[in-house]
Amino acid sequence: MKILMLTPYLGAIYGGTSKVVRELASSLGRLNLSVDIVTTTANDAGSLDVVTNDWLIQNNHRVHYFPTWNRSDHIYSTTLIRWLTQHLKEYD
Repeated sequence: MKILMLTPYLGAIYGGTSKVVRELASSLGRLNLSVDIVTTTANDAGSLDVVTNDWLIQNNHRVHYFPTWNRSDHIYSTTLIRWLTQHLKEYD
């Protein structure tokens, strides 16, 4: 099974949501499921300093960050939307 998790952010500043998404992805990965997270570089008023053009392997799952325009809770990423329309059908 190939699982896609979509979250607007993974920055530690956001607390619970970021922690739960990472832990759930890692737990599912330990069950030999293929788990990918797609998210943005949003980090409150700034951006995370992460690679945005490739998958990053982290604790039994992969993460792909996309550049974003964000102001606090207003988060928008055209590249993430474009990626979703092209790849969503690859996931269960």
